[in-house]
Amino acid sequence: MLINKIIFRLNSFCLLLIIAFIIYNKIFDISVGGLFLPPAAPPYFGAGMFTLGFQILCSIPPIICAFSFTLLKTLKPNNISNQFLLYSAILTAGYLLNEIYRLHIIFLQFGIPKLVTIFCYAIISSLYGLAFRRQIKSTPYIILIASLVLLFGVDLAKLSLGAR
Repeated sequence: MLINKIIFRLNSFCLLLIIAFIIYNKIFDISVGGLFLPPAAPPYFGAGMFTLGFQILCSIPPIICAFSFTLLKTLKPNNISNQFLLYSAILTAGYLLNEIYRLHIIFLQFGIPKLVTIFCYAIISSLYGLAFRRQIKSTPYIILIASLVLLFGVDLAKLSLGAR
């Protein structure tokens, strides 16, 4: 019954949050018409297909990690791989959120440079790699480390050339 109380409290909180946003918009006369506009279309068909295809591919790792974590936690609650799978799911879900919502672009609107965002992502990835280096070294996935280094290297190179 504890889960029912948690779900009820979460739903109540979300309902109160929506009511607070409605009141805020009414008081300050903020337009919400932009929420109902159609999404921006990509400039050409290939760009849309590549972007959406990449987003679909980015959604697979967090789903697999979260499913594996839940299953392994049920079967072997004290297994050493549980934390690794949980933090892998969180890390890849964060990457997915950045890919879908383009958080680095949103941060630019708040005056946070893209370089700062990239460094934050690099620090988080480095901490993840340091925390789980034994699990990563015991698998044939060292190439993933190389790909992350290349990913951040390409972003830094683009920034140094002035590209956004």
